[in-house]
Amino acid sequence: MRQNAEISGRGPSRARAFYSGKVMVVILEDAMTSAERRLVAAGKTDLVLRTRREIQLTLRADLVEVVEELSGCRVTAFLSDSHVDPDLAFEVFVLDRPPAA
Repeated sequence: MRQNAEISGRGPSRARAFYSGKVMVVILEDAMTSAERRLVAAGKTDLVLRTRREIQLTLRADLVEVVEELSGCRVTAFLSDSHVDPDLAFEVFVLDRPPAA
C-alpha cells in the first residue's frame, strides 16, 4: 500500500524569506504536492493554480497574523501566487514599516 505522502505529498523542499524596507518575500521551491504534479501531468494546470489560490485566500488571515507576530509590524497588503514550471510559490507581505533589526 502506498504511503499518504507518496500520494498527497509533503511541504516544499526549500523555503527562503527575506525583506527589503517594508516588503517581505517568501519563496517556496518544489512546492507542489505529488497529487498536484499528477494533475499537472494530466493537463489540469489551471485546476491546480485555482485550487492554490483558494487555499491562499482561506489561509490569508492566518499567514498575515504570523508575519505580524514575527515582524512586529502590521501587514497592509498580502499577495500570493504559484508557478508550475519551475515549481515555485511566492508570498509577498507589505508591512506598515520596516521591521526592527
